[in-house]
Amino acid sequence: MLRNRISSILIAAVAVLWPAASVASVPDWLRSAAQQPVKHYADDVNSVELLSDTVTNVKDKGEIVTRRRVVFRILRPEGIKSTEVYGVPFDSETKINYLKGWSITAKGQEYEAKDKDTFEVSTSSYEVFSDDKVRGIRVPGADVGTVLGFEYEQRERPYIFQIGWSFQLSEPVEHARYELRLPSNWEYRADWINHATQTPVEQNGSYVWQLDDVPP
Repeated sequence: MLRNRISSILIAAVAVLWPAASVASVPDWLRSAAQQPVKHYADDVNSVELLSDTVTNVKDKGEIVTRRRVVFRILRPEGIKSTEVYGVPFDSETKINYLKGWSITAKGQEYEAKDKDTFEVSTSSYEVFSDDKVRGIRVPGADVGTVLGFEYEQRERPYIFQIGWSFQLSEPVEHARYELRLPSNWEYRADWINHATQTPVEQNGSYVWQLDDVPP
């Protein structure tokens, strides 16, 4: 199931054979998330998002580059299908520079998705939106206890400078982070929907919002 679910959001308006586990190059941020203590959740929680880390970099001429990392832990068999596949939308104005995926099983086996594990599907039957697609990736090793990580980079030049941060999902989110990087002569306005307004922390010209233990 491709992940495309939004609940509470922040809107920032700015002016098959699987690869061998032994060759997987799992990144440090995924290893760190996988080492977090397992928290107790209700019986109807099938998976948990351990990390949601998004960095949006706005360039001087209006190009926007977004890098996103997400980490999920599968808690029950019902959570396998909803986490082993991750999808990123794109169209003629939005490009995906890369999409990667890895997993660490409960037994410590490590896997890395390969080119053959990626696919693309159209999301619209209307001719005017015929270039609306989703690039998906399926990560091997998904099972109860497995931790899966995905990373992608998206590049776009939007007509309207408005960005949505979806920090709440149908499963719990343990740590959500959003960083906005703007050129020196740019400003932003943040509007929160279904959540109390949060003030960002300024770090070297960047604005960072963080939320922990977001309920489903």
